[in-house]
Amino acid sequence: MNNKNTDPKICFATNLKRYMELRNVSRKKLSEDINIKYSTICEWLKGTMLPRADKMEIVANYFNTTSSRLLEDPNAEVLVYKYPFVTKIPDGYTLEQASDEFFSGWGVIQHVKQVPNHYGLTITHECNPMQPRYAKGEPVSFKLTSFVSDYDCDYLIRRKGHDAEIVRIYEDQEPPFIVEDDENDDREIIYYVMIPVYNEENNYEPYHTFNLSADYEIIGKAE
Repeated sequence: MNNKNTDPKICFATNLKRYMELRNVSRKKLSEDINIKYSTICEWLKGTMLPRADKMEIVANYFNTTSSRLLEDPNAEVLVYKYPFVTKIPDGYTLEQASDEFFSGWGVIQHVKQVPNHYGLTITHECNPMQPRYAKGEPVSFKLTSFVSDYDCDYLIRRKGHDAEIVRIYEDQEPPFIVEDDENDDREIIYYVMIPVYNEENNYEPYHTFNLSADYEIIGKAE
């Protein structure tokens, strides 16, 4: 028998009841705390009405969750994925070798959909003072990837001869230049800038390249 329910009103009603029971929050208290009519709360819990996006966000924030979690099918199978954190990923080490030698703990993800592979780096000392996004001792999670999909984001990379480090990758704001190519159309070359956020060498000079995949090993994107 398939118990999955795709009606978002019913899914929301079931999840809302569960969060209210876990927090011991009555309908009256919820109504007062988020300034929503008691009758509206009742309609939500009956599954006859779905909150507008702004009201859904208010409810999600109140229960310290997300709108998408409130709309998930409560009967769907939840996937649990465990991934390692390490204190360093030295040059020449595979992720498995780093996990064996520099293991610092486990991270866990729970989701109802397929979970992408993750890896974690534990910050062992202070970050770049100009890019202080992580604190000493903080575990930082990365979705494993071998390419850059977005810019102005933090990535876990490794330069040849160096341990893995965290950098923020930007497209260079200078105008691109054109390279003449006899076999193909002229190619537009764009330089990329990487600002070190965290590394073992306390070296925070920017790196520049026009070929990320050739010059640097991309390991993961910060989550």
